[in-house]
Amino acid sequence: MHAATSLHPRPFARLLSLILLLLPLLPGALTAKDAHQPPPASWPVAASHQSVSRAVVARTLTEDEVWSVETPRHQILDTGDATRTVMLAPVAPNSLPPGTWFAARVTTRNGNRILFRRSDGELLAFWGSNEASQTKWITLTATDAGWEARVSSGKALSHADPALAFLGADLRPSDDFVRPASARTNGYAIRFGTDSPLLYVSCRANHPRFRVIADGRLVADIDVDDTSGTRLLLPVELGDTKPKKIEILADTLEFGSVEVPDVRTQLHAWPAAVPAVRMLWIGDSSAELGTHAYPWLAGNLLGYEVWSRSWGHHAQHVAGANRNAPPLAAIDEDVAAVNPDVIVISGHFFDEQLSPRAYTAVVGAWFDAIARASRPESVKIALSAWVNRGPVDRLSDRRASIIAREASRRDFHYVNWQAWIDGNRDDASWGNAHEIISANYIHYTSLGNAYIADCFAGQVQRLRLERKAQLAAASRRQAAADARNIAAAEAGP
Repeated sequence: MHAATSLHPRPFARLLSLILLLLPLLPGALTAKDAHQPPPASWPVAASHQSVSRAVVARTLTEDEVWSVETPRHQILDTGDATRTVMLAPVAPNSLPPGTWFAARVTTRNGNRILFRRSDGELLAFWGSNEASQTKWITLTATDAGWEARVSSGKALSHADPALAFLGADLRPSDDFVRPASARTNGYAIRFGTDSPLLYVSCRANHPRFRVIADGRLVADIDVDDTSGTRLLLPVELGDTKPKKIEILADTLEFGSVEVPDVRTQLHAWPAAVPAVRMLWIGDSSAELGTHAYPWLAGNLLGYEVWSRSWGHHAQHVAGANRNAPPLAAIDEDVAAVNPDVIVISGHFFDEQLSPRAYTAVVGAWFDAIARASRPESVKIALSAWVNRGPVDRLSDRRASIIAREASRRDFHYVNWQAWIDGNRDDASWGNAHEIISANYIHYTSLGNAYIADCFAGQVQRLRLERKAQLAAASRRQAAADARNIAAAEAGP
């Protein structure tokens, strides 16, 4: 069972504030920060974690080269108009020690070749033919005995390959790439398996930002500030040849394919890649951090598939929508089309300037629209409105009570997340708000997103909603199976 972290239980907040004021006066006393227990990491960072900010740059070989310790390990090469030679520096502890490697995708054209030679001139590998062009991979590894070379045609899975599982978004084609169909999508995931130590992600240069998770651990964080619209090839080093479950957590990614340099390695489906329970989180701008935000972190803790949709503060991101009226078309698109088993709606984008009577009407109208678009058995959770500049005031208490009352009238489960935050963003002397709320007073810090996700996951379990979510998921899958059987029967033999 997952236990939510409680940084400061609210009933004891004032007492804790007094204790924290006195603690610095005592020898060896804990500070307010020391008193906090950070929430568990959703994706622990691997020891070999990489930060990638540049793609592999394709280039034409215009002259012979010597590859040494300064040469980038990932290469995309074209032979151009002549046969070229790449000379490898000697394997030596002070230059290229054993274990050093290079990986290159090389295209030969018009009968030209590329020759890889040791420093003594001995030929390691070459290829090329009389065909107009030919593309292959070569991996070069330094060993105690010298250089080893392996030439291969490589292997790839395109975005249309059924071995890739896409979670959290419906994707639509865009030239040779795919991207989320809904502009309100906050991240999506791609899952597959491989035993390759090297992986390359092909995508469009539209400021791609994504992370790569291998067997539950973060191995690469990619953020490339390139908006040229060209095709990029982004390298990920996975480290070993053991079978691995790979997950790409995409924040902004127009995806094309994944590629490995050795045809003998595996690229295959991840069994049971899609979790049983599908959760739709309808949030405000706080969820626009994509897979770094609390909806994705909470889903990972609960083991749910996450569909995160941001409608912005007061639903201003829904084109043509009156901020105080439910955008029915968007609700149908984001609820009915996704067909979730769990629906979470943030109370923060309801207009805080409305009178209590008008606020009640707006909240009720939104809840009614969501209930009509969803299945009766789906689990519906309403989060309270909250403030992040200090203790909850009387007005915010009233708004929270309105959301709680309207939720209970419609079989929504109410969660008061304001109770998880204490103190003031600008006052580190007590509470946790100074760690949870970011400097813009609106969004959460990295710790705050993890903390809110941890608290939410624990609350779902305390309310005993997991069993209901599983039953709703089973009902959805059975309905889909029935529909397939009916279609097959109607199609005939």
